[in-house]
Amino acid sequence: ERARSHTAWLLERDPKDVEARVLESALIGEAATRSMFARMRDGRASYAIAKETAEQAPEHPRARLQWGVILFHAPSMFGGGHEPAGEHFEAARTLFDARGDATHWPNWGDLDADAWLGQALARGGKKKKARASYLRALERKPDYEWIRAKLLPDLTRAAKP
Repeated sequence: ERARSHTAWLLERDPKDVEARVLESALIGEAATRSMFARMRDGRASYAIAKETAEQAPEHPRARLQWGVILFHAPSMFGGGHEPAGEHFEAARTLFDARGDATHWPNWGDLDADAWLGQALARGGKKKKARASYLRALERKPDYEWIRAKLLPDLTRAAKP
């Protein structure tokens, strides 16, 4: 709730602030996991914000990343699935690469693009490409726990007969 109040404060000052809109979508999406009613209410709101932001700022890597995350979880009847999500993760990856120096603020999402892209590739049966995406992130941050301790072991287990 505190983070939501901060994004609301930012959006009061600039309703088109892409960073704040991406965070707002993510925070509302997180709230959607609390119950079936929350999924219906908050899931729709998160989806709408992420879609509008990605459409208004298609060259913004975090806008594309968040829209991909939404599509990854959205039912296919709403355009969701691993393939459309993967397209946005690829776009985010390309946009992050094009910006160069990843140390300037805000500096989040770069590694997440590889993590989400790997998951989309794995769901599509492209295990080698998924592993390469995960390893690419680990080259830049070897202690990235989500990939090292969760995603890579899950991929390895899924690859075994």
